[in-house]
Amino acid sequence: MYYADELAKIHKESIVHIDNVEEMSKYFPKIYRLVKASDAQAVSFFTIEGHDSQIGLVVILYKEPRKHNDNYGKIILPCI
Repeated sequence: MYYADELAKIHKESIVHIDNVEEMSKYFPKIYRLVKASDAQAVSFFTIEGHDSQIGLVVILYKEPRKHNDNYGKIILPCI
């Protein structure tokens, strides 16, 4: 499958948290299929920024639904 359009949306936001995977199907239907197949209940996407553009993505899958606070990205991104 071609995911570029959905990945572009995630890169634009920089950090995307999805607390309920079922809701993901509305916004990211192609990536939803991959996440759903993993049996994850929640997912976080963190864009890795290079000097000139985005160079990658960190994806964290959660077994349980999860609520995120606003500081979560500030904690994770410096470690990358």
